[in-house]
Amino acid sequence: MPGVAWSWLIGFPLTVALKMVLVNRLLDLTLAGYLSALRPALMACLAASAVVLLVRSGLPMSWSPEARLALEVSPGAFIYVAVLLGIFRVRVTTIYETIRVGVRSPHEDAGAITT
Repeated sequence: MPGVAWSWLIGFPLTVALKMVLVNRLLDLTLAGYLSALRPALMACLAASAVVLLVRSGLPMSWSPEARLALEVSPGAFIYVAVLLGIFRVRVTTIYETIRVGVRSPHEDAGAITT
């Protein structure tokens, strides 16, 4: 099993790096642009992780794993969303609107058909 782990540890970053280079060339995306796109998720993830670890350190080990999991995940999810909406609201709203406009409801499509 250690051989599989080592091959994954070495092979995965190499394949991802190669794909990133190829896709970035196709999209004419710089490394700075790519990292800028990841910044909101990364900051929200770091904040959520910090909250989960903080909550985890304060919970008694005698509690059931299910209760501990629920009490660790809930504040982490809340903080993740709070960071995205609090710091990156414009970007989140833009993404939401892009998806909303791109997805049509079945009623809109039915109204477009004329007989």
